[in-house]
Amino acid sequence: MSVIKSIRRCCATFLRTYRRQNKIMHKFSVAVTFMVAGAMNLNGEARAQGAAHMSLSLFNPALMCNDDCYFSLYSGRYLKSEMTNAFGIQKFEPPNRWRYGDSGLIAATFARPLYAYGDLFRGEVELGVGKRFGALSAFEHWGALYFRWLWFPWNTVLRTSIAVSTGLNYTPTLDAIETARVNNGGRGARLLHFLSPEITFGLPQNKDINIFVRYHHRSGGRNYVMGKSEIFNDAAGGAQYLVFGIRYTH
Repeated sequence: MSVIKSIRRCCATFLRTYRRQNKIMHKFSVAVTFMVAGAMNLNGEARAQGAAHMSLSLFNPALMCNDDCYFSLYSGRYLKSEMTNAFGIQKFEPPNRWRYGDSGLIAATFARPLYAYGDLFRGEVELGVGKRFGALSAFEHWGALYFRWLWFPWNTVLRTSIAVSTGLNYTPTLDAIETARVNNGGRGARLLHFLSPEITFGLPQNKDINIFVRYHHRSGGRNYVMGKSEIFNDAAGGAQYLVFGIRYTH
């Protein structure tokens, strides 16, 4: 009977997680559908000129840099507002109503492309390290995979990209404020999921420099995506920062 109960609990957890992910993915798929439709609506001349570039390319991140190494520095403030409200997944909380805490973050990252489909989208791998200061003081270390959408109709005036990540973020020490948000009975969690969407901007004539805004976020995702997870010590929330940065391509 214990085996049957365990199977039932696993099935129930899977269904709850599926429903949560389905709501998120529906909103994401609608946005992607509109962008893809716009990208495919190029006129005949532009399509002919870009046909040679519209193919899947694979990259070896172990090779020497050749205009495909991305170095970033960024910093920002601790954000108290829930991510689900900031992005309208539960209820929408506009940026001018976001609540901030008494902590900051400074971070550096290194990234390489893994694949690209012409000028439409690109996959990247990123390694990063950050240091909190103020009310929170831990170091952060992470590795993540990013999916980046590159094509926008105004790129000839202002280059724009949006990206979202999945990865792992580790802190060697626990901050009390984050432990409270983790909400797992005071145990905290050193290893959490790294979900940090960003938007970048750059000038068409200078492709080596970009500025960006990132929602730097680590959490266990228990209440919305992951469900209960031993990997993340049954964590719910975590720590997050709204950051601004600069990225150099070498």
